[in-house]
Amino acid sequence: MARRAPRRAHGRRADSGRWRRVSQWRLVVLSRWRIPLVLAGLLIAPCASAHSPIEGIGDFYAGILHPAVVPAQLLALFSLGLFLGQRGLTAMRVGYCAFVPAIVAGLFASGAGWVPVMQPWLLAASICCGFFAALQLRTPVALAGLLAAGVGVAVGLDSFPESDSVAQAAAVLAGSGLGACIGLVVFAAIAELAQREWQRIAVRVAGSWSAASSLLVLSLLWVTGS
Repeated sequence: MARRAPRRAHGRRADSGRWRRVSQWRLVVLSRWRIPLVLAGLLIAPCASAHSPIEGIGDFYAGILHPAVVPAQLLALFSLGLFLGQRGLTAMRVGYCAFVPAIVAGLFASGAGWVPVMQPWLLAASICCGFFAALQLRTPVALAGLLAAGVGVAVGLDSFPESDSVAQAAAVLAGSGLGACIGLVVFAAIAELAQREWQRIAVRVAGSWSAASSLLVLSLLWVTGS
C-alpha cells in the first residue's frame, strides 16, 4: 500500500499536466478564431441598404465611403492590399495598372444596368488574397495583376447605386471608384512599409483573419441561401 501511493500521486500529476496542456490548446484555438468569428458576426448583418446613397453628404462623397460600408468590398480590398504590399513595389504597380481599368469597366457595366450578385465572388477573392498573404507565398507577379483585375471588376459591378437620377448615379459611381482605389493604395502601402519582423507577422495575421472572416461569411451565406 505504501508503494502504490507515489504511483497514484504521479498519475494525478500526469493527468493534471495533460489537462493543462489541453486547456492551453483550447485557449490558443479560441484566441485565434475569436476575432474572425466576431468579424463574421458583424459582416453577416444585412447590408442591402449599403448600396443606397448615404444621407447628409453629397452623392460623390457618399460614393467614396461606399467601399467602406459594404463588408464584402472592404474585405476584398483589404486582403488584396495586404497581398500586393507584401509582394513588393513591382506587384503593387502591376496590381494598380490592372485594378484601375478593371474597376472602371465594372462601374460602366453597373451604370448600364448589369447588376449581378458579386458578394460571393468578392468574398472568394478575399479568401484567396488573405490566404496568400498569411502564407507569404512567392507567387508570380502576373497573379497579382489577375487578382487585382478580378477584384476591380467585382467591386465595380457591386457598386450599383439605388438612385433615381442619372447624375446622382454617375456621381456615386465615380466616388465609389475613387474610394476603392484610395483604400487599395492605403492597405497596400501599410503592408509594404511593414519591414520589421513583428510587422511582417502582423500583416500575415491580418491576412489570416481576413481570409477566415470571409470564409465564415461565405459559409453562412451558403447555409442561409442569401
